[in-house]
Amino acid sequence: MRCITRRQARLFLWKRARAVHIYRVLQEALNNVSRHSGASDAWIRLKFLPDSLELEVEDHGTGFVTEKMQRGIGLVAMRERAELIGGTLAISPRPQGGTAVRLRIPRGKSGCQRRLR
Repeated sequence: MRCITRRQARLFLWKRARAVHIYRVLQEALNNVSRHSGASDAWIRLKFLPDSLELEVEDHGTGFVTEKMQRGIGLVAMRERAELIGGTLAISPRPQGGTAVRLRIPRGKSGCQRRLR
């Protein structure tokens, strides 16, 4: 699977424990693309906004029907990790096909230390 990445804005440092949760959410989202979507590409966007961090993982694979989405351990773990760091996780089908995963962490709850130049 090929990953296409995009980072927007300047970085800011994270406390290690929070950064690990963000990394694990990304890791599980990519694992789901690889195992379930049938897509050959995944798009990863990391946005450092003034008030939050947003991580998006998107694929153009087979997608899923919301009502039939299984509550696998990976999805549960992703939601729990988001909650532990004060964030929210949204998993939704894309209208054109595929799936979008969005993790949003408000900066005040992010464990952010300082902004990098």
